[in-house]
Amino acid sequence: MTNEETRFNFEEELRRPFPYGTQSSQTVGDYLMSYGYKIKTMNLPARAKILEIGSGYGTLAVYLAAIGFDVTCLDVSEALLSFVRQRTSHLYLQVHTICGDMLTVEINEKFDAIVFFEAFHHCADHI
Repeated sequence: MTNEETRFNFEEELRRPFPYGTQSSQTVGDYLMSYGYKIKTMNLPARAKILEIGSGYGTLAVYLAAIGFDVTCLDVSEALLSFVRQRTSHLYLQVHTICGDMLTVEINEKFDAIVFFEAFHHCADHI
C-alpha cells in the first residue's frame, strides 16, 4: 500500500522521536497522559502479550516494552517497523514486528490485549 508509506528522516526521528519532535509541551503532555492512562487502565500482569495494530513510530510500544510486556507491532509500513525495531533494540524485551494490512493479516497467536490507538483513519474499510 504505497499510499500508506510514511516518509520520515530515520536518524532525526531516532534522536527526537514523536511526540518530542513536535517541541510542543502541550502535545507531549497530552500524549504522555494518554499513554499513561491506557497502560494504567489495561492493568495487565507482568510479561503480558500485547498486539499493537497500526503501531506507526512505535511510541506506545516503547513504553509497553520498557515495562516488560511482550509486544508485537503490526503495521503496513516496513520502514516504520524497522524504525520500531531500532528504537526498541536496547530494551530488555525486543519488540516483535509484523508487516501487513490490518484487515487481511493472519496472526496465529493469542494476546492478553490488543491496542488500536490512532490508527483507525488508516483502515481501508471503516465498516
